[in-house]
Amino acid sequence: MAVRATNPEPAATADQPEEAEARPRPEPAAAAGRRPEEPTVEPLPKPAAATVVACPNGPLLLRGDVEILTETGEPVPRLRRTVALCRCGASSIKPYCDGTHKLTGFTTGPTPSAAGPVQDG
Repeated sequence: MAVRATNPEPAATADQPEEAEARPRPEPAAAAGRRPEEPTVEPLPKPAAATVVACPNGPLLLRGDVEILTETGEPVPRLRRTVALCRCGASSIKPYCDGTHKLTGFTTGPTPSAAGPVQDG
């Protein structure tokens, strides 16, 4: 895995050292004789409700603030707010979908609304 640092100001090069040193830096409010401003506190946005969408013949799309756990209760790393979870069992990156369902011909069958009401019995 490669790690790349992001820096808004490039470092001085050998042919431009004075230019990088000569850049003005913002003066702190107290040093400028002004009263420092009170930080404004904004409320955090309310987390969106979690949703699960079953894609026909494909993965489960998980959206929202939900923790994914392994069968032993260990948290699964999650880098995105929306993830696709494997339903076919053939993914090489379980629990996430890698698209293998398309190669295996995985089908989910009719949706419950298309099959009619579910009867207990």
